[in-house]
Amino acid sequence: GEDFDDLTAEEIPNVLALGLNEDTWDCFVNHYNGYYWDELVEAGVAEHYEVLGWDERMWDDEVGTPDTEDLYWDDLSEDQREAANGVCFVRNSWDWVSLAEW
Repeated sequence: GEDFDDLTAEEIPNVLALGLNEDTWDCFVNHYNGYYWDELVEAGVAEHYEVLGWDERMWDDEVGTPDTEDLYWDDLSEDQREAANGVCFVRNSWDWVSLAEW
C-alpha cells in the first residue's frame, strides 16, 4: 500500500472526504506498509511489528516473512493480537475478509 505522502494531488481530497487523514490512512488503510523500518520506529509502531515477528531486515529488504503472516486472527497469541491492534488491524482486516462481508 501507499502511505499518505505517496498519494496524488487528485487522490488526497477523496481520502479526506472519506473522513481519513494522514494518521488514519497510514494505520487503518495500509498498516504502515509504505514505511521504512526507521519510520516505523519514529511513528512508535515498530515494537508492534516486532511482537508480530518482523525485524528491520525483513521489513526493509523484504527478506522472508514472520510466521504470523500465515496465521488467522484466532491463531495469534493475545500479545500478537494486541500488537496487531496497535497497527490498526482487527479480526476482519487481519484475516483479509472482504469489506462487503463486514
